[in-house]
Amino acid sequence: MKPYKMMFLLLSLTLMYCKSNSNQKGTSRYFKETQAIAVSRTSVTSKVTKDLSVTGTENRIFTSNINGKSYKLQINLPSNYRKHPTQTYPVLYILDGQWDFVSMVAIYGSLYYDMHVPELIIVGVTYDGTEPDYESLRASDLTPTAIPELPGSGQAAKFVQIFEQEIMPIITKNYRTNKKDNAIAGTSFAGLFSCYVLFTKPKLFNGYIINNPSLSYANEVMFQYETAFAKKHDSLKVSAFMVSGGLDDVERFHRIKAQMRSHDYKGLHLKSWIAEGMGHSGSKFEGYAKGLQYIYKKRGINLPDEKLKAYEGDYEVVPGQSFHLRIKNGHLVLDPFMGRPEIALYPLGDNTFSTQGYDIISHFKKDTNGKVIALETEVSRGHVRVFKKL
Repeated sequence: MKPYKMMFLLLSLTLMYCKSNSNQKGTSRYFKETQAIAVSRTSVTSKVTKDLSVTGTENRIFTSNINGKSYKLQINLPSNYRKHPTQTYPVLYILDGQWDFVSMVAIYGSLYYDMHVPELIIVGVTYDGTEPDYESLRASDLTPTAIPELPGSGQAAKFVQIFEQEIMPIITKNYRTNKKDNAIAGTSFAGLFSCYVLFTKPKLFNGYIINNPSLSYANEVMFQYETAFAKKHDSLKVSAFMVSGGLDDVERFHRIKAQMRSHDYKGLHLKSWIAEGMGHSGSKFEGYAKGLQYIYKKRGINLPDEKLKAYEGDYEVVPGQSFHLRIKNGHLVLDPFMGRPEIALYPLGDNTFSTQGYDIISHFKKDTNGKVIALETEVSRGHVRVFKKL
């Protein structure tokens, strides 16, 4: 392929869509939620009696001083972590790491490759020990109040303490983290716990991916937590992505979402999605993918059309080939290009823009008179190009 054709194709791909042995134990009659969650497990037969993990990850094990349980933190570092010794990274905590850590790492890897999300440190939170009873352990840690059907339940407040006083300090002490950028993701009881944190200690995380939370738990106690929170707070400065399988508890899902919206929290970025045809556990995979894109979306500012007009026009890819930018609905759009639909650029500042759906930052370059002369953008990871304005 000729060089100019390769560059032309690269721009199109980037600015548009870039390329794009656990058997289940007894469950309580109260929820079949642990039964559903088992769908995501894979049985592996191995002669080596050690953890089978994702290449490049590492584990940290500790015994909590708060509840005496032994926890395992599964840590996946960005591929460039050691190449950039001064850079800090957002942290994503995925609950039920015994089931969902590997899946989350795979989902993240694909999204990062497509330039949809930034580099992240991913931490799977699970339990250590010889054949830990995951069902009973998580039923204890992830539920906000005790119910007779689940002995030992109702320890979510202690688990929040463990996060705040033990888990997060271990990660921030040993890894280069952006201490102001932490997110949590979980399904079922883990989704319920995420809701509990959201309504009791929301500042612990600034991003929440909540998949099929067990909202019927304890006579819908989570609705009461949200109501109590709303009585004392008028702001909730987080990004939250909520998912329900179309075959799961959609009625309660719509109710909790409507209840949250009715309180019109300042600073809340809330989006929900129904995974049609999917149940309690199967919706997590696409839900996590969509959730990652949403919570790591760069929030733009508004620029008046008179400022945006300076950026309208044609930009040269190679001689004889160009793309066109114009104003539409208060932001810039790249017109359909090489068979791809239009895509938006949202202002982050006067000269800096983010690309719709991508973790891509573009800068408009100006001459000494303030006239726009070029667009500088990342066309692939680590590869920046400058496109001259015609």
